[in-house]
Amino acid sequence: MLVTGFVSLTAVLALLVVSTPPPALTMLLAFMLGLSYSAVLPAWNAVLSYLVPEDQKGTGWGVLSGIEGIGIMIGPFIGGWISSQYTNVATISISVAMMASTLTYTGFLASKDVLHGLTAITVALADRL
Repeated sequence: MLVTGFVSLTAVLALLVVSTPPPALTMLLAFMLGLSYSAVLPAWNAVLSYLVPEDQKGTGWGVLSGIEGIGIMIGPFIGGWISSQYTNVATISISVAMMASTLTYTGFLASKDVLHGLTAITVALADRL
């Protein structure tokens, strides 16, 4: 769900950048952004739960939530500055570029893991023969 949510966020934001939709379609795209984010948030929390040691749940979640909160405070400030210096489209375009590069990097790492896993399986099978 995490990757699906980020892909749909990136796609919908890209649609907003490259087109000038009528108001009804803009509302539909905003609704789709909300659905995408609702897919990302629980999946992101599930991923983070694996990073928090069992005996330090309170502290771990406090630190992770604090870092997330700092991002929530700084993000709109930076986005507002970019928007005031350039345009709203530039702000959204930068968001799309950042999400697309993150997805590309994540996809590259996943393909590396898959390749490594396939190599390990091939070696194990070859050893049995």
